[in-house]
Amino acid sequence: MEYLLEDHIREWRAELHREGIAQGVEQGIAQGVEQGIAQGERNALERLAERRFGAGAARRLAAALSDAPGRQRLDELGDLIVVCRTAEELVGRLDD
Repeated sequence: MEYLLEDHIREWRAELHREGIAQGVEQGIAQGVEQGIAQGERNALERLAERRFGAGAARRLAAALSDAPGRQRLDELGDLIVVCRTAEELVGRLDD
C-alpha cells in the first residue's frame, strides 16, 4: 500500500511539472506573438513617417517608438503621423 502511494505521489509531481512546462510554453508563445505584432507596427510607423516627413523625422520617431511600451502610446504616435502637417510639428509633438 505504501509503495502505491509513493508511486502516485511521483506521478502527480511529474504531471504537475509537465503542466507547468506546457503553461509556460503557451505564455511564452503568446508573449512572443504580441511582441512581434508591436515590432511590426513600430516598423510600419517609422516607414510612414519617413515617407511623409523624411529620414530625420523618422529617426526621431524611432527613438520615441523604442520608448513606447504600450498599445495606447503606439496609437498616439500613429495619430501624430496623420495629423501633423510638417516634420517640425511631428518632432515637436513627440514629447507631449
